[in-house]
Amino acid sequence: MKTNYQTLILEGLKELPPEALAEVASFISLLRKRLEDPFGYYQGLEKFLQSKKNVSQKSQKYKDGKEALLKFIGGSSHGSLAQNIDEDLYGK
Repeated sequence: MKTNYQTLILEGLKELPPEALAEVASFISLLRKRLEDPFGYYQGLEKFLQSKKNVSQKSQKYKDGKEALLKFIGGSSHGSLAQNIDEDLYGK
């Protein structure tokens, strides 16, 4: 028995809430872009993934203890900056 995908999809759409329909529309747009210009689509995807890799590498620097805030610790000699902060924040 051959499956009629178009009927299956259309029937399935009737049962989805509006927010899921927006996601389906987004996916359809993505598929169209990929089918219309496969090279451009995958080239753009590669650039996107590379940018995420660069962000991940930058994040790793912070995980390795090179975060600017960690370098600043001790940068102020005023000892009462957080004195009684719990009372101010929580009313204790």
